[in-house]
Amino acid sequence: MTRRHFRLLIPVFLVAILGGVVWFQLRSPSAETIAAWVDQAEIALSNQQWKESERLAQLIADSGDREAAQLIAGETAYFEGNLESAFQTLGQIPLESRWRPRASLLAGYAAFRLQQPYLAEQLLTEAIESYPKEVDAFRVLSVIHYDQGNLRVAIEDLQQVATLAPEDARPWRQLGLIHRDFERFPEAEQAYAQAVQRKLPPVLEAEVRQEWADVLVRLARHPEAEAILDAIPPEVPMTAERMTTALAIAQVTQSPEQLDAQLAQAVKQFPRHAPILRANGVRALQRNDPESAVKWLKTATQVDPYDYRNYYELAQAYQRANNATAAKEAESEVKRLQALLTRLTELSEAAMDQPWDAAVRRELATLCRSLGKMELAKQWEIAASRCEQAR
Repeated sequence: MTRRHFRLLIPVFLVAILGGVVWFQLRSPSAETIAAWVDQAEIALSNQQWKESERLAQLIADSGDREAAQLIAGETAYFEGNLESAFQTLGQIPLESRWRPRASLLAGYAAFRLQQPYLAEQLLTEAIESYPKEVDAFRVLSVIHYDQGNLRVAIEDLQQVATLAPEDARPWRQLGLIHRDFERFPEAEQAYAQAVQRKLPPVLEAEVRQEWADVLVRLARHPEAEAILDAIPPEVPMTAERMTTALAIAQVTQSPEQLDAQLAQAVKQFPRHAPILRANGVRALQRNDPESAVKWLKTATQVDPYDYRNYYELAQAYQRANNATAAKEAESEVKRLQALLTRLTELSEAAMDQPWDAAVRRELATLCRSLGKMELAKQWEIAASRCEQAR
């Protein structure tokens, strides 16, 4: 072929190429159409309509939008339970992609279910910038932050959940527990009041009412606390915790004879519950019977040797029984346990300031074991391991 013939063919090639471009543009779906297909595919996946999701996934793949196709592939893997594949596929979608927020959201859920909370926190925090009303993202973040001991941020997450899911009692109950642990009793009381206004199973509502009443006792609002407990249906089984709160109320609202009868019933029903044993010891001191008080309170320290309040009351009983040596020993134990609790508070604050510091959590676990808080120690050990995993 001569150069002249070749040059004559160039316009023909250009016409063919340009014609192909025009044809592709005419046939290529718009961005809005692809977005609609993605929405439809996500609905089909969530409803386990696999054939429909496959059909839409093929349309998206044929459209030439590779990142949209990746998104649907990752979502398909997620809904099929292939979490690792979902996480890897969704994570390949670049930051600048318009599909990135959706990918980050589902990748965050996948990371959480894969027990990688550090990655889940990063991805979900990124996603809620684009999806500020995604209530499940805030639910997951609240769990991550709570489990890591970052309670200040967990409170913010739970407040978002409460706003976005106004009928849900669970965030209010959790807020009540956190505020109660922080001894923010007015805030705890408000949270529990909100929780009870929402629908709860009877047994769970009884637990929430007991916690609410306990907070009211600490606020010296005993008649209100009594009314809260009285609203629990009689068919809900009594618990040691509820009985303890009822005894604290009875010490203020009932006559000595009524209180004595309730104490006798309580210890009969829960003979190995240290707060009930301690309440009997305190009542014995009120009756000017220090010898009986010592017996009750020594038993309380044997049942729960980690509660300084048992030793404090025991020291009072020994003093009234003219046993100065034993009183001094009990007072020493009070000081030792209070020092451990002070350190626990300091480390808990440090854990909030350093949410992914493993060393702080290891020390917290050790300290919790020293205080007999074995379940809490286990939780701090898990949190420490997750910090190390995040490195």
